Amino acid sequence: MGITSKLKHIFATGVFALLVMTGYLLMYKWNPSFHSPLVVGTVRGGWQNHERHNERRTAIERKVTSELKNANLTENTEETSRDPHPEKVPVISAAKEKVKSEMDNRKLEDNIKVADDLTTEWDMFDSDHVDVALFTCRRTWGSMRVVYRSAKCPGTKRTISFRNALGNVTAASTADVVIFARGVGSLNKLSQLKELRKKNPHQMWLYTTTESAYQTAFVPRFSFRFDATILNMSFCYHSKAEVVAPYGAYIEGLEGEYDKASTQITPKPVIPTLAGWASSHCDHKFWNRTGFVRDLSKYLPMDLFGACGSHLIPRNESGSEILKNYKFYIAFENSCCSYYITEKFWKALGEYESVPIVIGSSKSEYESVAPPNSFVYADDFDSMEDLASYIKKVANDEALYNKFHEWRKYGRVEIYLERRVSPFFEDESRCQLLNYLEKNAWRKNHPIQMKIDPFGPDWAGSCISCGNHNWIKDYDLESKNFTKHLNSIQMIEV
Repeated sequence: MGITSKLKHIFATGVFALLVMTGYLLMYKWNPSFHSPLVVGTVRGGWQNHERHNERRTAIERKVTSELKNANLTENTEETSRDPHPEKVPVISAAKEKVKSEMDNRKLEDNIKVADDLTTEWDMFDSDHVDVALFTCRRTWGSMRVVYRSAKCPGTKRTISFRNALGNVTAASTADVVIFARGVGSLNKLSQLKELRKKNPHQMWLYTTTESAYQTAFVPRFSFRFDATILNMSFCYHSKAEVVAPYGAYIEGLEGEYDKASTQITPKPVIPTLAGWASSHCDHKFWNRTGFVRDLSKYLPMDLFGACGSHLIPRNESGSEILKNYKFYIAFENSCCSYYITEKFWKALGEYESVPIVIGSSKSEYESVAPPNSFVYADDFDSMEDLASYIKKVANDEALYNKFHEWRKYGRVEIYLERRVSPFFEDESRCQLLNYLEKNAWRKNHPIQMKIDPFGPDWAGSCISCGNHNWIKDYDLESKNFTKHLNSIQMIEV
């Protein structure tokens, strides 16, 4: 072989080697998992460390641009249709499919990463058990019913338990959730607990009550107010609570689920009294409910049971069976605050199959939760006499009375009471709390703060006169000055 031929061979070999090396480098750039023995020592410390997770999308975009260019793709589909070389079309289509497939895979990986982020946000709380401590509540609750209660709930491997830490700052400070079920206690203890909370930064503070905002003051006698943002959530009957736990609900049925035959109420006996009332709490400070009922009985024939009335429920009979005899039931609340609609109302509809006459929450709030056209709102009338006259008219007109039961063709009433209204009485409510915590609590970028301001218009500030008409306002007691007193309370730093 001549010198010239040898030089040509060496040159060609060098060019070929250079092309092979370039090819391997490009293959590694687009696929870092490719580890050729020719390049692994050269690139592992360079490109592999440079191409991080947050640059993967940029790399894919560069590859897409290159492959589109090599395949002579353009954004203009009309130019593609005029291509003088139709044999290129399959190549172009294949390139498009390849690019689309890689982009879809990248989107799928990104979606999986987002899902992983959501499921791992509970890393802030990695225990398989949630420990709940009661810091304030009724003494009987803390000593008799709630201590060491726990629940296993469907749909989760975690368990939740409740223990007594009444007024015990040290015991409460180690809990995952602290419950304030009867105000927040003294300012001193609240400040101590807040200080110890710093050692357990993931601790959740929960407020719960089954009573009205007036009956369950956040602080003793509302002697001071505080920044309620230190509370994370509420569990109560109010519609703005993080966990809404009402005394009852109207469950609308599916079409055809109910019919006239299955929803007829038990026939009422022919008796001279039209309405019934049962109560053993006679002296309320918010408004003179007992006095109102007794005055109404002068215009409307009714039977009053319990300590506040003149009749007793016979020992061999249940209250429900007795009260079922009446077409109407007096369902007046002890205080008139937002969404405070108790078992009185729901039992009248469900157990007694009666029409409740109501005073309590606003009419719009009753309408938002009650079956349609199912109750009589006392403040709709201009006087007590007008209210009594209307009740008599409805009672004596079967067609008119039956209209108040029309809703029974389309739904039913569910009475929850203790299985739903408080987070620690029954497993149903315990699991409600756990379910909410798993979905919402201890998220890295989603702190929880109670939506209800305990001193604002949705809670204590909503407790006003029980009616707009003067004939109802005449029975006001502390309701006259309650909000004025509330606004005068000094804000205290906790």
